[in-house]
Amino acid sequence: RERKSAMQQKLKKALTYPRIVLIVTALVLWILMVWAIPSFEKMFLSFHAELPKLTQWVIYFSRFVCRWGFWVFLGLIAAWFGIYVGFKKNSFLQKLKHQWVLKFPGIKQFSYHAIMFRVLGVLAISSRAGVPLFDAMKSAVAVSQNKRVQEVLEHARVRLWEGWSLSLALEESGCFDRELTQLLNLSEASGCQEKMLQRLADLSEEILSRRLDQLLNLLEPALMLIIGGLVGVVVLA
Repeated sequence: RERKSAMQQKLKKALTYPRIVLIVTALVLWILMVWAIPSFEKMFLSFHAELPKLTQWVIYFSRFVCRWGFWVFLGLIAAWFGIYVGFKKNSFLQKLKHQWVLKFPGIKQFSYHAIMFRVLGVLAISSRAGVPLFDAMKSAVAVSQNKRVQEVLEHARVRLWEGWSLSLALEESGCFDRELTQLLNLSEASGCQEKMLQRLADLSEEILSRRLDQLLNLLEPALMLIIGGLVGVVVLA
């Protein structure tokens, strides 16, 4: 819990700057669309000449924002709230979302290693405390926080009850990396399962932290490009 909390704090701290920049950019663009562009439009009309297409598009967008912007904003808030409540309350939608995050490119690696970090960490702690693996799997199911993984772990728990090893039970699902199940198989054969579970949990944390750093390093220049592009379009228009 402490390590998870530390990683969440790191992510929140890193995302504070991009959030502030996006909010300020949105406010500046809104001010441009509501006050600046209409003033330019009146001046352009006095020229009695055909305007470039880009300028016309920006003017049309400015009119749309002035007329419908508030209602669109309210609609987006209502839609976000509806989606949030829907995914929070509906188990079918939750399952769809959890399956999606495990398959979507770019997100699946973050989700997978975040889940492995929690699940393997709990199994390692339980094993070190002398808790039977069958009982420890119940705690692993609870901390996974993913409906798809929870189903897989519940099935693996049944397999453990039937006498299967943990590595075979996880390998059968096809939801876990083959390297992970092979290492677990080796640790079971050599009698060092507890150490291997902890090492795999640490490895998942290291990979997650490294990928998070890479993402955050790319986020700032990407944000500058997007903002520069938006402002550039308005200036050119």
